[in-house]
Amino acid sequence: MVQNLRVPSDLAAAIAPAPIVVSPDTTVATAIATLQPSTCPTTPQHRSCVVVSQGQVVGLVTAEDLLGLALTQTSLGSLPLGQVISPGVVT
Repeated sequence: MVQNLRVPSDLAAAIAPAPIVVSPDTTVATAIATLQPSTCPTTPQHRSCVVVSQGQVVGLVTAEDLLGLALTQTSLGSLPLGQVISPGVVT
């Protein structure tokens, strides 16, 4: 028997209703700036960007991925996400 399941409020709050979509040409620096926390309490906080090329999802980059890059790379200003995302996203 299938029951109506309710999403716990803490889980519902964690799900971003509209993901941030960027292209592989978006720089790491731009992605970092895009994921900066908002000061507005009603704005959802995003922890990742979906990377899309020609209408297809080609990758996902998280705030944690970007932090790791910031710790290992010296110049992020012009580094495109397409060079640092992991390929093979399953959709």
